[in-house]
Amino acid sequence: MDFARLGIIFLAVFLAGCVLPSAHKPKDYGEFTPPANWHVEGLETHGVKTHEVETLRELVDSAELAALLDLALTGNPNLKQIALRVSEANALARIKRGARLPTLDFGIEHQSERANGQTTRTTTGTLSSELDLDPWRRLGDSARASELRTKAQNADYEGARISLVAGVLHQVLSILSADKIIAIEEKRLDTLMLNEQFIRNRYLAGLGSLSDLEAARTELAQRRAALHARRESRAANHRALSVLLGRHGEPPMLPATLIVKMPDTALPVTVIGRRPDLVAALARIGAADHEAYAAAKALLPGLSLSFDWSKSASTIGDIPGANPISTLLAGIAAPLFRGGQLRAERDRSGHVAERAYWAYRETLLRALIEVEDALGREVSLREQSKVLQGAIGHAEKNRRIFESRYREGIASIFDLLRAQQTAFDAQIDLLDINLARDSNRVDLAAALGLGL
Repeated sequence: MDFARLGIIFLAVFLAGCVLPSAHKPKDYGEFTPPANWHVEGLETHGVKTHEVETLRELVDSAELAALLDLALTGNPNLKQIALRVSEANALARIKRGARLPTLDFGIEHQSERANGQTTRTTTGTLSSELDLDPWRRLGDSARASELRTKAQNADYEGARISLVAGVLHQVLSILSADKIIAIEEKRLDTLMLNEQFIRNRYLAGLGSLSDLEAARTELAQRRAALHARRESRAANHRALSVLLGRHGEPPMLPATLIVKMPDTALPVTVIGRRPDLVAALARIGAADHEAYAAAKALLPGLSLSFDWSKSASTIGDIPGANPISTLLAGIAAPLFRGGQLRAERDRSGHVAERAYWAYRETLLRALIEVEDALGREVSLREQSKVLQGAIGHAEKNRRIFESRYREGIASIFDLLRAQQTAFDAQIDLLDINLARDSNRVDLAAALGLGL
């Protein structure tokens, strides 16, 4: 078979590959686009005062908290691992980009051959280069996919930083709230101890009953157990904060109190597109698309160039003066039979790309719901706080009434304990509501896409 016929065969194979249908083509999804019928409603109509804050750190004005956040962002072990994954993704992107460039290798080979009592020594210096011409930009698609994966990893890193800051805020708020609740529990315990002492004195004087004394002692023991549980819960919050800060040992200095601002919600709906999880999901769609397109192009023929240049001499010193030998080769290769592996990989990559799109849709839906839930909770918690503030006044008045009635012998010990419990529980309920409101504002700021 002469070279003309061989060239015709190669050309036919090449052209046949050109018309192979591609199972997947990358789409340009562009930037974030919210649903047309979705909007963020301002809370001023509900009497909620909002503030113009651009970052999570601006939600709270506290030098002590700012120091804690800096400590967490520089020392958190999980954040360090995510940063290293970003570095790994950057290195992989460089590898993919390098695959599109020509290779260049240099080598020296020394050969010694003995025949008929004579020894022949030959030293050869070789310079070789190879280049994949990539006519279908398969390598280009792989490189672009790697770049988009890197973008997604960077967005994940930013999301981890935001989650870390939110986590520190949650733990600090929980600790400060626990301090106030423990103070109320200690005050409740003091009241119950006075009850027990008063009832014991009455019992010893023959004016009270043993059942009243036992009821008072039972309530006192239960509240002591509850106080121990509260203190352990606060200690657990401190330990969780230490993990976030990446340190162990002496507890950090915390602010005495925190006031969490309500972020302004009257914003363009596109602001939610700044959320790192949405940025990452969009980047992963593009990466999966390009990977699927590269897999489809693997079915097409490929073109390559290779160049070899060498010099041979009896010694290394004689190589510069030797006559060079150079070879330039152009090759074409087309996959004829791979057991269906290439087509299966093409189909698999297409499914991965479609799954990435639906993962983005899920992330978008979750983001919108998180904003709506946080807005609804803000209004609800505000109303609950107003109601509980009024309830505390009524419960405190009721407690004083039953304390007076019990001393006069009109009310039972159970009526007294119930009134006292209601008064103290109302104060704790209000603190729980305030904690939930402050934590919800942190979550809302993150859901709206406020960064650091």
